[in-house]
Amino acid sequence: MGYLGRGIITIVAILCTIIFLTVDDDIVHIVLLISSMVIAWIMGFYYDRVKYISEIDTLTGVRNRRNANKVFTRLRRQASRKSLLLVVFVVDVNNFKSINDNFDHHAGDSVLRLISELLVDVFRIRNHVIRWGGDEFIVIHTFQNDEKLQEACNLLHEQTDSLSQQLTFDISLSVGFSMFSKDGDNLEDLMGKADKEMYANKVAQKRIEKISNLKPPYYCSGADAEWKSMLQGNPYSTEI
Repeated sequence: MGYLGRGIITIVAILCTIIFLTVDDDIVHIVLLISSMVIAWIMGFYYDRVKYISEIDTLTGVRNRRNANKVFTRLRRQASRKSLLLVVFVVDVNNFKSINDNFDHHAGDSVLRLISELLVDVFRIRNHVIRWGGDEFIVIHTFQNDEKLQEACNLLHEQTDSLSQQLTFDISLSVGFSMFSKDGDNLEDLMGKADKEMYANKVAQKRIEKISNLKPPYYCSGADAEWKSMLQGNPYSTEI
């Protein structure tokens, strides 16, 4: 939670107190100053708290969709300034409805919390992970190069498998991603491209599981040509 509200209101309180200094009584000056600062801090605290709550998904503790454009704009500037790759991921929990149906909604909520923490662990920055709605998350993140992007996808796969082994039921994800400027210049276009990749990946996983009863070993795909060539050598990958 930030300190913007408390900072601004405290400054206003100090300015108001300076105006009150026309009163010719030192004790009154001190009382006014202390009182104004305390009241300002309390008001600012509640402002910051309300602002923080409005930006956080209460179930998972990550950012909610109201923050997506703000995060994207900030990272776009950062990527341009530092020559970084800006990537938008769309992440969907496979067979989430069956988890709710076979267990209960509390189990489903627990899975969403676990997945959100998994994404935070993989991408390292909580503010970059956003619950878009239901069982779908987006991650807006920067990478130094393609190798770092590949490492993140591989780590996501490993962490998901590890989580699945700890639970009494299988957990898997379908993931698609897109790259800024190459696949679109705004968040809406990038999410649209990543969502198509994610959905194609989900269809491919279902087809593979139906045929072989195996979980595909790789499920993070994007629209970049280099990633296409990498995935073509994988018999379980989505054709993109």
